[in-house]
Amino acid sequence: MPRLSTSYVKAAGYDQKVRKVLFAQVGKIIPQDEILRKAAEFNKKVFEELRKRGVAKTDVVRIMIDYDIDKVNKEIKWKWDTLTIEVYKRGEEVGDRLAELIEEIDKRDDVLVNLLDQLSKNLKKIIDSFEKVKKLAEEIDSITDSIKKK
Repeated sequence: MPRLSTSYVKAAGYDQKVRKVLFAQVGKIIPQDEILRKAAEFNKKVFEELRKRGVAKTDVVRIMIDYDIDKVNKEIKWKWDTLTIEVYKRGEEVGDRLAELIEEIDKRDDVLVNLLDQLSKNLKKIIDSFEKVKKLAEEIDSITDSIKKK
């Protein structure tokens, strides 16, 4: 069963992390609009829970939930009974250092996402080039066969 985990993020940025994780986990299986819809549904429920708990935007949270993938209908089915929200209040020295580290991780995460996008685009170009080479090789084989017959 797949599990979504935001890792440690500032409460103000958990929603973006949820979208990133979902796209990374199911982006090739589930349509983009369904991912966005389910992320919004999830984020709304988590936001309500964070407000109930009095979580500040600068607090650090880690949010986890299990889910199923309905491959027939191409949907995400949340397992709400597995929702876990860990909250680390900012203000303590450790919390401050953790918040700094999270900011650094978020920056690196953005760089990695961009690199993966570039890698994916380059891989597509390579595959397209191989397809062209394959077609050319088939044409050469065809021409060679016709010359041999003459």
